Amino acid sequence: MCSTFQILSVNLAHFHQGAVIGQPLGDELRKQYGGDLQIEGIDYAALLSTNYLPGGTDLASELMMRNVLNDIHGRCPSAVIATGGYSYVLLTS
Repeated sequence: MCSTFQILSVNLAHFHQGAVIGQPLGDELRKQYGGDLQIEGIDYAALLSTNYLPGGTDLASELMMRNVLNDIHGRCPSAVIATGGYSYVLLTS
């Protein structure tokens, strides 16, 4: 199914951002812009070490995200695609 707006909420591997951030964001965007909006959570292995690689990620994660974006664009060429995500660092002493 194609919506006018496709939002990809990038999830940390052990923290389901799609439910915590993505869904509330989508609810607010639907209030502002209407219901023609789809949100999809995308999992990736967030490692501190990969942040130091060129591009800020490993090749497997980059290719996975590229494939997801190409797939959505191929199925829904007129959709507006937005991606978002964040990382956090848990510090313990």
